[in-house]
Amino acid sequence: MFNEEKRRFLLLSAILVVISMIATCSTVFLLYREAVAERRADLVATAQSQARLIEAVARFDRKYAPYINDDLPDYDPTQGTLEQLFAAHQAYPGFGTTGEFVLARRQGTQIRFLFRHHHNRLEIPDPIAFEAELAEPMRRALSGESGTLIGLDYHGELVLAAYEPVAVLDLGIVAKVDLSEVRAPFVRATAAALLVTLLLVGIGVLLLKKTIAPLFFSLRATSDELISEMTQHHQALSALQESEERFRQIAAVAPDVFWLVDCHIPDAPQTLYLNQAFELLWQSPIAAALQDHFSWAEKIHPEDKQPVLTAYRDFLRGAGPFDLEFRLLPETGELRHLWMKGELLRDERGQPARAAGIVHDLTSIKAAEQLVQQTNRDLERKVAERTAELSRTIRLMSGREVRMAELKKENRQLRERFMPQEDSA
Repeated sequence: MFNEEKRRFLLLSAILVVISMIATCSTVFLLYREAVAERRADLVATAQSQARLIEAVARFDRKYAPYINDDLPDYDPTQGTLEQLFAAHQAYPGFGTTGEFVLARRQGTQIRFLFRHHHNRLEIPDPIAFEAELAEPMRRALSGESGTLIGLDYHGELVLAAYEPVAVLDLGIVAKVDLSEVRAPFVRATAAALLVTLLLVGIGVLLLKKTIAPLFFSLRATSDELISEMTQHHQALSALQESEERFRQIAAVAPDVFWLVDCHIPDAPQTLYLNQAFELLWQSPIAAALQDHFSWAEKIHPEDKQPVLTAYRDFLRGAGPFDLEFRLLPETGELRHLWMKGELLRDERGQPARAAGIVHDLTSIKAAEQLVQQTNRDLERKVAERTAELSRTIRLMSGREVRMAELKKENRQLRERFMPQEDSA
């Protein structure tokens, strides 16, 4: 259990670390997007302002160059505009570490760069094919498009660039910065933020382990105990439901009446349950007995009714057990002998709460008892008659024996009296 809880605590700590890192990276990513959007807007403004400025200078040179340069009949206004741009950019410090301006024109199937301005340095990159994968921003500018993108520049570096066409001179201008320069501070910030996050999370986990972890483990133990108790309760409830179902199945076919009564109010009890045997004995529907509790007493024999009701009410009040025999007169008119026994169930305060019991039909037993009694009486009568007859016979035989004895005595006396005379003759 301890290892399991430790594993869960470590898993929770790992989840906390991951969530914190995701939150940190998400925050830095949002800041990065905002920074890219701001840098993109700055590049667009720079490229568009440079393009409009070049267009204005070019229009001016084309319009006024013939009047200003009368002594130079071969003066090219476009070349003059470019020379002014070269001179202006030599004094411009540029922007960023990798930021630069690139000006180019299309010559046939090639992009010919006029200059590349990077930190006061003016360079002329080598031409590249117009359909090459490189210099995507310049290709779009020379195609008359205006906008921004992240793509490869003329030397294969991934850049954030704003491109703008220069309409008057049919040129394209690109203001760009290496994307690595834009990302660098955010990469450093992300690394620092992650380190700080890990440090803070580590401190938090230690504090959590010292303060909240014992409470967590205690709550977990309590939760396990509660789950165990709920499981046991569910099992007990299932067992009780199965037991009740078995009881109902048995009670449905049992010949005895099973009854259950709510006696929280002894003077107004309510019948909760009666099985099917009630209808067979009482010849009354169960629904009527459930609605009127004492309806079962209406068919008790008048001689037994009041004693049964008195004992039953005393029983519901907790006076003692209920164990009585009484006679029932159902609508069929057949007298039945019943035995009713009840047990009282009390609540936690010891007060009567429910009563449960059984009613057994003693009619057949009573009939058997009466038959035995009648048989005993008949047997006793016959025994008495036979005894009397035997007594008379014995008396008669006794009288005969007495008479025989008397006759023998008389005969002996006669012989003694007359035999001597016969001897002498």
